[in-house]
Amino acid sequence: MFRSRLRMWLPGVLVPVSCVCLAGLVFLHAYPQHPSYWAGLVLPDVLFSVRTNEKVVALTIDDGPHPDVTPEILAVLKKWQVNATFFIIGQYANRWPKLLNDIADQGHEVGNHLMADKPAHAHSPEQFERELIQVDAILRPFWYHTVFCRRFNFLGARSTK
Repeated sequence: MFRSRLRMWLPGVLVPVSCVCLAGLVFLHAYPQHPSYWAGLVLPDVLFSVRTNEKVVALTIDDGPHPDVTPEILAVLKKWQVNATFFIIGQYANRWPKLLNDIADQGHEVGNHLMADKPAHAHSPEQFERELIQVDAILRPFWYHTVFCRRFNFLGARSTK
């Protein structure tokens, strides 16, 4: 029974899928640009990377602030004199505003992560805009340390202008 099913699936599904995967690997080997290059072709209004000759790293901290981890992260960053961008979840900022103050006071940037840790594509355009504006209002006092951006999962990415 298994062999008959395998014989049925092999030519119709597995072989074409394998050929497509192999073609993709050959293509990526021939054109080895950074993944952000390909993402930029699909989403041209979203900034994925910046060319520079400097050796720099952009450190981002996601899904904060939270009292269990944010103070420890801040301590490590301070010890090593490193700045980061914290993507702030609005409901957490409302719950723990002192942590948001601590982030800004130490010179870190803050970015908008909407009100909850939910993929961007799971929001309707109206809900997305409403939450973006809500969190923007929470972050407004920290604009001198705010980057105008929103963290996206790659597959659910949208641009916001």
